[in-house]
Amino acid sequence: MTTPAPLQGDEKGEAQVFCDRLFQAFGHAGYKEAGATLEFRIKKESGRGTQFADLIWKPRLLLEMKKGGEKLHLHYRQAFDYWINAVPNRPRHVVLSNFNEFWIYDFDKQLNEPVDTVKVTLMLAKKLALDEAAEILDIAQEQMAFGGADALPLDNLDDNIRCADALFTDWPEVDVVVGNPPYQSKNKMIPELGAP
Repeated sequence: MTTPAPLQGDEKGEAQVFCDRLFQAFGHAGYKEAGATLEFRIKKESGRGTQFADLIWKPRLLLEMKKGGEKLHLHYRQAFDYWINAVPNRPRHVVLSNFNEFWIYDFDKQLNEPVDTVKVTLMLAKKLALDEAAEILDIAQEQMAFGGADALPLDNLDDNIRCADALFTDWPEVDVVVGNPPYQSKNKMIPELGAP
């Protein structure tokens, strides 16, 4: 099996290939076979002219691609405007991507911040790791004994990542908690804790 050349993150030249491969990673033959449309025409709010959303899969997803490394927060308003005007059957989720990150919005739940920024990356990494392990071991993935670690269908991680106040949230029983502590600059730490 030949591995396809990696994409470089060129919005104009590779976004459509990226979209198709993304649908393939989720078990579809491609975007078209799943019923999605590339370069979907959306009338401007002013009524003058047309905008083009990179991909729309009504009523599920509007995906707007930016070049590799692009700062996605700069394109929030564009994606939101596309979503507002993508009627009828407005998509439930909006995803901004720069080939490296996915910012996933659900405007029915919250407006200004993505509900998730990591989920797709983690799941695709799992699929790639399992595919690589199967290739190295020279066995079909179905024969691998990883205790239910099938790559497809992708996991539903909706309850794994939360935006909440940790002090006022009911926590499930867990073995490990990984968190991001508040940042303290070395200028504050050295007077409080002493030099190393």
